[in-house]
Amino acid sequence: MLDAAQLLHSKGYTLYATQGTHDMFAENGISSTLVFWPTDEGSTLKPLDLLHERKIDMVVNINRTSPLVSSPTAIACAVLPSTSIFLC
Repeated sequence: MLDAAQLLHSKGYTLYATQGTHDMFAENGISSTLVFWPTDEGSTLKPLDLLHERKIDMVVNINRTSPLVSSPTAIACAVLPSTSIFLC
């Protein structure tokens, strides 16, 4: 995943990532914009908002124990054309 993220970043894509992925990228010299899970209270930058604003055009979901949204297809259905990638 790191090689793919570095390639995307070098091609000019903006990478958005949740905390764990954001930290992993930072440890490996890859910049990303931190976004928060819908269940994180008080946070403002959330994946579904970015999707609806057409700021993300590809989502890479890494399995985790807590679901991102109540419907497993909610993010897939919200993907719209843009020049950014969201990795969670």
